Amino acid sequence: TYRAVKKCTFKPLNPHVNTEQANAVARILGCRGVPPYVIYGPPGTGKTMTIIEAILQLYTAKKTAKILICAASNAAADRVLEKLLASYLIRPSDIFRLNAPSRQYEDVNADFIRFCFFEDRVFKCPPSQALMRYKIVISTYMSSSLLQAEGIR
Repeated sequence: TYRAVKKCTFKPLNPHVNTEQANAVARILGCRGVPPYVIYGPPGTGKTMTIIEAILQLYTAKKTAKILICAASNAAADRVLEKLLASYLIRPSDIFRLNAPSRQYEDVNADFIRFCFFEDRVFKCPPSQALMRYKIVISTYMSSSLLQAEGIR
């Protein structure tokens, strides 16, 4: 069923968010239900800044929110993780970075390993009860299917 999207008023946490980015965040915050939100556009248009603002708004305003961020590549997913950590508004223990078992351990920034789950330097998806304690999960589109295999909707 179609759900109406209305704008929700908010005060940007990042003073550099422009009007178009703020409008996108307001629509994300105003939507009811659990549809995915897709932000797309050419490089350099502020997609990452927009998504970071939306995540921070949801995280700080809706304490029960569970947020799944999917990106097209490991580099893009790692960039989101980097930007979230730089905000200092999110408790690091609330973030999980899901990696495919095929990703090389050495390819992950040493600062990001603590957000990942692995055994013998092979990335894995933790059991569902461990996953449920995280408020933010960051993944690639492909690796996000590992969540469904663990029973996460």
